[in-house]
Amino acid sequence: MVANAQLRGEFKTILPVPPDSLIFSATGTRDVEWFLSSGRRTADAFRALLHSVGRPIESFKNVFELGCGCGRVLRQWSQVEGPSFHASDYNPLGVEWGRNHLLFVRFSTNNLEPPLPYAENSFDLCYAVSVFTHLPEPLQEPWLAEMHRVMQPGGLLIVTLSGEGDIVRLGKSDQRRFHNGELVVVDAKYAGTNICGVYHPESFVRMNWSKYFRILRFIPQGADGSPFQDLYLLERVG
Repeated sequence: MVANAQLRGEFKTILPVPPDSLIFSATGTRDVEWFLSSGRRTADAFRALLHSVGRPIESFKNVFELGCGCGRVLRQWSQVEGPSFHASDYNPLGVEWGRNHLLFVRFSTNNLEPPLPYAENSFDLCYAVSVFTHLPEPLQEPWLAEMHRVMQPGGLLIVTLSGEGDIVRLGKSDQRRFHNGELVVVDAKYAGTNICGVYHPESFVRMNWSKYFRILRFIPQGADGSPFQDLYLLERVG
């Protein structure tokens, strides 16, 4: 009897896997094993980052993911007790799948440009995995301002960005621009998709994001589940 109860409990923790078409649209691969393991590694990196400042994810009240796709990272929080989870994405198909299968999350859709459908000061923790890596500079400022708006004073924001570990994809002239502290954008006309690539020098983030956030932690290539991407922990200012 106890064994059966345990089995039922374990079964409840098993979440369905999205169809490979959704996995591909969000990640550029149809590899289910990578989808699951990379999401787990990213969540583990986030946990360690939050613990490093004494604020484990269980300590937050309202957590929001921008650009959730079909839940690669989001699904990792299904057993976390304490916070309410919210998420938004540009692709309505990923959002629809999440609403039907990740029932612990409240979902919404967003456009390529703000606003989000949330009130000011809604969240004390937000994160965006490889989102600003696909937003050209004219879209970055509005989204930084919008994330600042929906976050509470002193709230935390985690982002992963393409930095030094990713610039091997760039030509020599773009690599020089990156090392000079410039934001490098490839295929800006495909903004919001995986075709558009945006590369952030640390110095650019420190200078241009400081109006909205201050950097608490910077871990080069620390995103783990998003190979070679840098990991930032930021605090809302003002």
